[in-house]
Order: sequence, then C-alpha cells, then structure tokens
Amino acid sequence: MINNKLRPYIFQLAYVVIGILILISVGLFSKNLSTQKALIPVFFLIGYICLAFFFKGKVYWRLGKIYLLAIGFVAGAVIQSAPILLSHFTSFSKLMFLPSFYQMAVISIFFTFFTVLWEELWFRNPILNLAESKKKQIKLSIFTGLLFATIHVMNPAINLLHDAPELFLAGVLLTVSYYASRSFWLPLGLHYGNNIFSSLIEKTNFNAAGNAGFNNELFYRWIVLIIAIVVIFLFWSGKREPVIEN
Repeated sequence: MINNKLRPYIFQLAYVVIGILILISVGLFSKNLSTQKALIPVFFLIGYICLAFFFKGKVYWRLGKIYLLAIGFVAGAVIQSAPILLSHFTSFSKLMFLPSFYQMAVISIFFTFFTVLWEELWFRNPILNLAESKKKQIKLSIFTGLLFATIHVMNPAINLLHDAPELFLAGVLLTVSYYASRSFWLPLGLHYGNNIFSSLIEKTNFNAAGNAGFNNELFYRWIVLIIAIVVIFLFWSGKREPVIEN
C-alpha cells in the first residue's frame, strides 16, 4: 500500500510519465504537426476526466470564475514583458521594437492556446487535490515545478543552466495559482498570456537590441516570478481546508 503522504507525489510522477508516453504515441501516429496539435489536447482532456473520476474529486472549471482567465492572461503578459522592460530601463537604452498582435497569424494564436491547454491539463490535474492542507499544497507545488522544469529541459533546444530555474519557478507559480484561486482558469490564463507575449517578443526581435542591459534580463525574470509567487501566497487564504470541494 502506498504511503498516504507520498501518494500525491507518486501519482503526479506516474502521470507525467504517462503524459510522455502520450506525446511519443501521438508523434509516432502522425508526423503532421497540425494533426499532433489537434490530437494531444484531446488525449490529455480524456486523461484529466479519468483522473477526476478515479480520485472522486470535483474539478475547478466553474464558469463563474472564468474571468480569472482574463486576469491570468494580463498577469502572464506582464510577467513575460516586465524583465525586458526593466533591463532596458536599468541600462538607459531605448525600446527599439514594439510587439504587436498583427505580427502573429490567427492560427498561431490558436495553436499556442491549445499547447498551453494540454500542458495545463497535464500538470494542473486532479491529483493536486490530494494535498488537503496549505503546507502539503506548497510542497506539491514545488515538486510539480520540478517536474515541469524537467520535462521542458528534455528539449535539446533549451539551455539547462539558463532556462531550468525560470521553468521551475514558472511551474511553482502556476500550481500555487491553481491552489490559491481554486480554479483551473487562473493558471491557464497565466500560462497563455506568458506564452503569447513570449512569441510576440521573439517574432518582433524585441529583446535583441544588442545592449548590455539584456545581460540582466534573466536575473529580472527570476525576480519577477518570485515576486508573483509571493503575491499569490500573500493573498492565499490561510485556512487549512481541503482543495476538493464538497
């Protein structure tokens, strides 16, 4: 029998492994990128529903909290943009490029959303509801952040030393926001806003002005993520209550 204290960690790790198998299977089934992007969210939605039934817990998709999707989107955009702005201002350089949604195709915006959706279905899943106290939720948030970073750094295009700390903090932030808001919508909005503005910045060459200020950008990015985690933590109810609603 699995120790109750270890259950959330073991199940979360096991589901991450299952998720990897899903991604591999879809990749073997079709080499077409559009087909993959359409199939992957479906499989993770099925997995999410299966977990909800298995753990007999309610999921946080209440339409009454869908406004958190917009709040999360704006916050995610700020988190993504703030480090670049800070690096410019502290180096007294001019902003040479301004991102615009016209730079992105509509199909790209939709694909980004569905990519974020299946990642959130994968990591902000009903297994998190097994942690019933704030202390346990914080520990599981840290563990999920580690898993989130590990999965991303498996991508050969990602620099382990450069990107792993940011990915870890982002994973912690998204999980803490899930617990604090008791809603799937807030982490989904945060993740989507962050990724959309990341794509905009990349497409507009916004962070390639070639000045010394960008040497500080990574440091500012860590600071902004830590501040975001602290802010959510401060607004998080201090009551020790189960995440699963009755």
